[in-house]
Amino acid sequence: MVTVLQIALFLVGILFVAYFLRKFLIQTLNHQKATNLWWVTRSLDREARKQNSCHVLKTLEDMELEDCKIEIVTPTCESGLPHTSDAHTIRMTEDVWNSGTRDSTLKHERIHILQRRYPAEWRRFYEEHWGYTLHVAPPHKLPKNDAERFRANPDTAAEPWCCWQNRYWFAPLYHTPEQPKLLGVDVKAWDAHEERWLQDPPEEWRHLFCGDGKCPHQWEHPHEIAAELWTADAFHTPAGYSLKKFMNHLLSLQ
Repeated sequence: MVTVLQIALFLVGILFVAYFLRKFLIQTLNHQKATNLWWVTRSLDREARKQNSCHVLKTLEDMELEDCKIEIVTPTCESGLPHTSDAHTIRMTEDVWNSGTRDSTLKHERIHILQRRYPAEWRRFYEEHWGYTLHVAPPHKLPKNDAERFRANPDTAAEPWCCWQNRYWFAPLYHTPEQPKLLGVDVKAWDAHEERWLQDPPEEWRHLFCGDGKCPHQWEHPHEIAAELWTADAFHTPAGYSLKKFMNHLLSLQ
């Protein structure tokens, strides 16, 4: 005959097992989230991120952008580079959070959040006003070794390749493929007509995006150009002026 004590011990045993099972599942999910690199497909990208681990130390609410959170992550996350992980999450290290660049970093990353939330609108803006098209894959005549050197970026992961005026393909390339580092890249432009790399953007591009002797530093992708121009309030160029008008429309949708 089963006694009350036996039933109690049985229930305690179930609770004990459930507690440790829940703890194990949480740890597993956190590990998967910390190491999830679904958008990293090339061997050099995997090598550059072999120590990558994005453990979340704390989570804060973004007071400027609705339905957005800020995750403070370990320095091993994307080599400490601030970035977005989805349409609702900005990530940065504690050093960046506590630095004087916090506000400008948040302003930059909020643009990437909006790019994730409104991909069709951004794609149309780039095509109609900046002359860019976004692509999942590189141009078919680009040498395979060069395509392998392309550094993946979480903020451009959905369509990492971009082409300007149906001719120039911009790309951040690891400059030391034998020891790839996320911070060790050179941005170049592949001229699809002449099938060669340019060290600098073409002159026509500079007329659109540059002003006062300055050009966007992160010219690897229009996502990064837009975030950089918006953060710097650089609206005096044709590209900056059209971006400001577009952003006024986009922010009205929030």
